[in-house]
Amino acid sequence: PPAVIRAGRLVYTVKGPPDYIGRAGARPVCFEAKEHGGARWPFSKLARHQAMSLEAFSMDPAALCGVCLRLTGDGSAWWIDWSALGPVWWTWKEAKTREVASLDLVWLELKARRIDGADWLP
Repeated sequence: PPAVIRAGRLVYTVKGPPDYIGRAGARPVCFEAKEHGGARWPFSKLARHQAMSLEAFSMDPAALCGVCLRLTGDGSAWWIDWSALGPVWWTWKEAKTREVASLDLVWLELKARRIDGADWLP
């Protein structure tokens, strides 16, 4: 089976599709939903197959594609567009640099969009 329940949680046994694929009006939307307890979101929390799906989907110039991130430490939620995250993530993944291995609040404030409610979709 593609998923099983272990210790009361749904666990995928195969590489699955992005968490959300749909439309916002006429605009295609694809994103991964992530949650993290610290003040920095580690790039290791996004699997390579997930990044590849986001990369492929982002080839459509009309698409809204990225990561929806909730940091439980401060309760903030963020939309991180793949056009901003992708190049940084791929640089890290391809080991061109290990200097930047996570996103902090400064990066998020500069490059992402804080989600305050249901009005965050452009």
